[in-house]
Amino acid sequence: MIDNNMTMTVSLNDEASPEFKKMANRFGMSTNKFKKYLKDMMAKAKEMEREINKLDFKKLQENIKTLRQEAQTQLAEMKKSLESLKAKSKDVFLSIEKWTTRAVTAIVAYTTIAGKQFADLESNIKKVETISDDSFKKISKEVRNMAMASGTSSKELAGALYEIVSAVGDVPEKYKILEYSNKLAIAGFTDTTTAVDVLTTILNGYGMEMSEVNRVSDILIQTQNKGKIVVSELAQYMGPIISTAKLAKVSLEELAGAMATMTANGVKAPEASTYLKNMMNELIKTGTDADKAFKKIYGKSFLQFKEQGGTLQEALISLNESAKKSGMTLIDVFSSIRSSSGALVLANNMDKFIDSLKAMENASGTTDKAFQKMMNTFTQKFKQVKEILKEFGLSLIHISEPTRHSLIS
Repeated sequence: MIDNNMTMTVSLNDEASPEFKKMANRFGMSTNKFKKYLKDMMAKAKEMEREINKLDFKKLQENIKTLRQEAQTQLAEMKKSLESLKAKSKDVFLSIEKWTTRAVTAIVAYTTIAGKQFADLESNIKKVETISDDSFKKISKEVRNMAMASGTSSKELAGALYEIVSAVGDVPEKYKILEYSNKLAIAGFTDTTTAVDVLTTILNGYGMEMSEVNRVSDILIQTQNKGKIVVSELAQYMGPIISTAKLAKVSLEELAGAMATMTANGVKAPEASTYLKNMMNELIKTGTDADKAFKKIYGKSFLQFKEQGGTLQEALISLNESAKKSGMTLIDVFSSIRSSSGALVLANNMDKFIDSLKAMENASGTTDKAFQKMMNTFTQKFKQVKEILKEFGLSLIHISEPTRHSLIS
């Protein structure tokens, strides 16, 4: 049995690594044979996925109950028959009885577990149905296929879908948002609900089209790549300042670039969020020291400057140079230490800030790239296997009555 606590992060192509060899040994196979075994398993998963899509969910609960009753009845009948035969050949039939009991009990147990799993999934899908016009079958098919393809549990995906519809409405793009939320979660080392939270907050906060979800996800992964910050921290600390950034006309690329630059230079995510929020507020609030200094340089407000195509980088460079000419620093330009701290970090690392902004503007495809890397790890592969086994349990309780009877017999 595989140790579930073992961290498995080597790829299928890395069969020479100690981790791969250790895993192969656990299965009693050579590394080459184990590699082939894993590939064959994934091929069978695809075939199972096609069969699962044909299942009739309306009969599921009834079949669970029927199968368990049939299995228990058959078990009782077999025990009764074996009792009459044991006297004639005690040793042989004791062995047969033990094997048969275990086999049928396994079927009963497995279908019981599958029934519980379906009940949990059904509850989350029913929640989605209360706010969506899609049918149970449609929702179930989408989340279960995605679960087998990625390794994220169908229960988690259904719960995340509910959060999506709650946040953006029953839009046609909801499954695309779920797909990218799932990819972002896997590539960003978090759960799908957290990924949904940050994506929908940004989409709503900036008033974006739902079709832009992949661009938003790519920028978030690029922020994780360029800074010392992960997606869960972006959800917690960048999400709450989206409204301020939108008001200050600071683009998502600028905001993400600033977060990446600040965290890469030792500022923790909570402080980076606070510094940026205070700095932007001072730049746009009429009458602040920063507002006065900006108008002295440009003859216009920061908001007017942004409306005419100005950038946050240009603004900070100008403020910093103006302060130096007057024998001052940005600490004198901004009235609060939090605002000036954020401005100083960015101004003193302007080359990195500009580089981060360019990276955000060219972030297309970063989510898919990071997602594919994670999908080639053993951890994610075995999560996929787990989801496939769950579907196998559901398929057992969903097969036709004659087939069930033959299986138990």
